Amino acid sequence: LSFCSYIHDNSDRGFYFLGSGESPESSETSIEVNNVKSNHNVIGMSFAGDNVKLEVQVKDSETSNNSGSGIEIDSVFGVNISAAVDVELDGIISRYNGDHGLFVSPLIVGGEVKVKVKGDVNLYKNENSGFFVGDVDVVVERRGALNSCGNLASGSLDEDIRSDLATFSGNGYTCDSTSPNLSNIITCDPCPNCPQ
Repeated sequence: LSFCSYIHDNSDRGFYFLGSGESPESSETSIEVNNVKSNHNVIGMSFAGDNVKLEVQVKDSETSNNSGSGIEIDSVFGVNISAAVDVELDGIISRYNGDHGLFVSPLIVGGEVKVKVKGDVNLYKNENSGFFVGDVDVVVERRGALNSCGNLASGSLDEDIRSDLATFSGNGYTCDSTSPNLSNIITCDPCPNCPQ
């Protein structure tokens, strides 16, 4: 499936995709989201899968001013799911959201979860962490940049990039704070004074 659109002012998710199958080994579904603006919703974009290999590509898209997260890769109905998830991000702006800029649920189990940053991913001024992921392999590719700045979380969540379990590779990170366990794993360039 492939989508492009402008979605706003929904009292639920602006864009929601659920893939399901018999097992991540035997069932596969993919979606490409290109040039979508999903603003002023509860959640900007939400992708979930159960018993499936889920491939998600989001390109040249914006999620802003949503009351929840801008983009989420989540479980189904808040329970553990068995899924293998492959996410590719390129040309993303997720800012001024009421929760995280990008959230990948720790409830996805039973399969490998990968997030590939292939181009600019800008996560600015969200109420919680800009980038919050569970047990995920995060790869910033050669032309990619993960920029998470000016997020407004406080206390123990005061981190632009947050994860307790993820593995990170590649260069091209910009942030002012990370989870304590990431301080020796990724090196962030400092954020500019006024991220947009």
